[in-house]
Amino acid sequence: LSTLVLQIADFPSDADRSQPKPLDRFVNCLMQDRGLLNLKIYDAALYTWATAQGITVKPLQPIYSSLETYLKIELKQHSSNKYLVSAAIVEDPDPHNFTAQITANVLDIPISPDPKYAPGYSKAQLPEILNELLVICSSEHSIALSDLNIQWFLPIDLMSLPIEHWQVQTGRKQQHCNGTRCKSTIVRSADRHLPDYRLALGDWKKNWKSIPTCTQPCCTDTLKNLDPMAGEREIDLSKPNVAGCKFIEHPDPQQQEDFWDELFSQGLPIALWCRRSGADLAIMDDVTNCTLVNLPVSLTKHRKQALSKMPDDSLFVEPAAHLSLLWDNPFRPFPTITYQSY
Repeated sequence: LSTLVLQIADFPSDADRSQPKPLDRFVNCLMQDRGLLNLKIYDAALYTWATAQGITVKPLQPIYSSLETYLKIELKQHSSNKYLVSAAIVEDPDPHNFTAQITANVLDIPISPDPKYAPGYSKAQLPEILNELLVICSSEHSIALSDLNIQWFLPIDLMSLPIEHWQVQTGRKQQHCNGTRCKSTIVRSADRHLPDYRLALGDWKKNWKSIPTCTQPCCTDTLKNLDPMAGEREIDLSKPNVAGCKFIEHPDPQQQEDFWDELFSQGLPIALWCRRSGADLAIMDDVTNCTLVNLPVSLTKHRKQALSKMPDDSLFVEPAAHLSLLWDNPFRPFPTITYQSY
């Protein structure tokens, strides 16, 4: 290793002396390697050595070009058909940097529970809660809907909710699907930090860490095809460039819940699926024709097309309008008042 460094140090510099020396560029390339972020002792040692050599270390370049803003909404089952609801606005400078400084504002739920469901809320109240939370984001925090990512932390039995279809009031007579107005609307799991999945937490974190190393130019092949109807539930996330799966939901709700349980037990971080049984996986090809990190925004663009054609009767909506995305970063759980990433 020392010989390699000496050889790089002996490389001739560019004629333009304003450019960094070859060794400086090499060290900064290492410092930008997110694999080192997971090995903090080596990251710190390299930084100490580089500064001692007079090398200027550039700040880590985020995967995302700018700050990401999230409205995070968590549902926890209180009793049968009753759900406790929590919400927060979170600003994240780099969702794939595990040591990034996160800021969070926990929000009060702006409407009261239906007396029949108090202290919890019913499923029927969730669209109204979303609308009022978006009003808070826009009017009190000056967040444009087009810059806002909505993350729903859902229990397994609610993973099939059509959250992106819910209408929000944008004018006196204007209503739009939130999935077409916001930057992204995705699903997270509310159950995966519970004791049932403690043994899978390490695999989940490991699989999420591997996402930046996926080198495929588009994510079409990074999501393995599965078939709940045929009992296909295994996914080898140790294979190069495999980051998750895609599938068509099982028509039986209990079978689908069991399917999610199996996926979570394997530490799955990403899944793209269609809630309309009988659809074809080919409807996902356009959505996945992008880099993996851009998949949530690619899905939003697809939804704008599919939901703009949505008739009044949702039974006749084309299957492509029923696509959902699990984008579940284990290092960004639902925040508390003293929220820190870990």
